[in-house]
Parts: sequence; structure tokens; C-alpha cells
Amino acid sequence: MPRTTTTVAERRNYKVRTVHEAKKIASDWLKLSSHSSAVGFGLPEVDDRYHIWRIPLIKQANKERLGEVVIDAHTSLIDIKKSTQRDLIQNRLLKNERISNKKASAENDYIVSPLRNTIALGDCKEVLAEMPASSIDLIFNGSIKLALPKIVLPDFSNSSSIFSSVFPLMPP
Repeated sequence: MPRTTTTVAERRNYKVRTVHEAKKIASDWLKLSSHSSAVGFGLPEVDDRYHIWRIPLIKQANKERLGEVVIDAHTSLIDIKKSTQRDLIQNRLLKNERISNKKASAENDYIVSPLRNTIALGDCKEVLAEMPASSIDLIFNGSIKLALPKIVLPDFSNSSSIFSSVFPLMPP
């Protein structure tokens, strides 16, 4: 049955008009690397807002996403800056193989610190020396207050009426 409507690619006069053409360009780009046989394609889509084709790259063994190839729809050239780099694709393929060979689990990769929401006061060199490695998320250093001007607050110790107007439910 012949198609009666035109596609976005045809209406915009793109050089790359079909999924088959986009996959062919991506396939030719992947053939320049040694890992082209391990990489397959997801469903390409045309992004008519940016006038590009996005072709997802997936690992053929488990259909895991490895990256994408971005093709300029007007020129049919691959946008190297927006596409996943070939060496990164290869690293993702090899990393997945190494993990499956080691049968490593996420529980063994990350050590949870026994400290929970701890605030320590003291000399930072001494306090840090007592804490377990990789257990610090944030440090506030007290030396910043040396650079701030000293603020003098008024003395309200004899003015209970001010507090009773601000905090009427609290006894003076």
C-alpha cells in the first residue's frame, strides 16, 4: 500500500530521509572501529527541531544502550561533537565484559561509612585523622569568620516588652 502522506524529512527536504539511510550512515561510521560487530542499533529518530537524526547504539548481547550517533539531516554528515566517541563506546563494551567476568556486585564496590550525620568540632587535622577514609562529604571551615566584619547586636536584656510584642505566646 503506497504512502499518501509525506514525512517530516521529506517536507523539510532533508538529505537523510529514512531510518534505513540513517542506519547505513551510522553503520559505515562504526565500521571504522574494531568493535562494530558487537554494536547494534536501536530505533533511529529524526529530531526536526535541531534537524538531526539520533541513532541509539546498543550492545547486541544484552541490548544495553552504549551511546548514540548524531547525523546532520541536511548534510548527512556525522556530528562528532554530539555523537558518542568511538573510544568511549569501546570502553563501555569492555567494562561490561570485565564486570560480567568478575561477577562483581554493587555492594562490594561501595563501602558505607559508619558515621551518620556527624558534626565534629575541633582542629580539622586532628578530627580528620580520627575519621574513617572516604567518610567525609562536606567540611565547613571556621576561618571564614575571621574575614567577616564583627556585628554588634543591641542589648535587649532589659526590654521584655519587645519580645512580648514579637512573641506574644512566649512568657517574658
